[in-house]
Amino acid sequence: MHIYNKKLIVALSLVVIVGVAGYLNFMYDASEQTTLKDYIETVQNIENDEENAGEIEMVDAPKTSAENYFVTARLNRETARSEGIELLKNTINNENVSDEAKIEAENKIFKISDNIENEVNIENIIKSKGFSNVLVSITDSGVNVSIQAKNLTAPETAQIYDAVNQFVNTNNVKIVEVQ
Repeated sequence: MHIYNKKLIVALSLVVIVGVAGYLNFMYDASEQTTLKDYIETVQNIENDEENAGEIEMVDAPKTSAENYFVTARLNRETARSEGIELLKNTINNENVSDEAKIEAENKIFKISDNIENEVNIENIIKSKGFSNVLVSITDSGVNVSIQAKNLTAPETAQIYDAVNQFVNTNNVKIVEVQ
C-alpha cells in the first residue's frame, strides 16, 4: 500500500506540474488572448467530425492568431483536467464511496497521468520535425493533433502518424491544421 501511495503522489505531482506549466505559458502570452467562443467552436468542429478520423481538416482560428488558439486550448485542456482530477480525488477521499469506486477513480487518475506524459512526448517529437505549435489530446476514442500548418504534405502527415503511434496504439488519429 505504501508503494501505491507513492505512485499516486507522483502521478498527482506530474498533473500539477503540467497544470502550472500551462498556466505559466498562458501568463507569459497573456497579451494575446482568444475568446472562449472561438475555442469552443474549433473544438466542436474537431469532436463533431469523428467519421473522418485519420483525415486532415483545415481550421482557421477566427479573429485570432494560431498562437492564441494554442495558448487558449492548452489552458482550457489543463483547466478541464484539473477539475476532473479534483472530482476523482473527492471520490477517493469520500468515506461513503465503495472501495471499488475508489480504485476506479485512482485508475482514472493514473490513466490521465499516462495520457499527459504521452501527449507531451508526441508534441515534442512533432516539434522536433520543425512544427512550431502542436497540441495533442488523447481521449478514449482516439488522438487529436492540432498543428500550426498549412497544407501538410504526405511525408509530414506520415511523420505525425508515426509520432502518435510510438506512444498510442490507435487507428483513430485526427489531424487538424490551424492557420
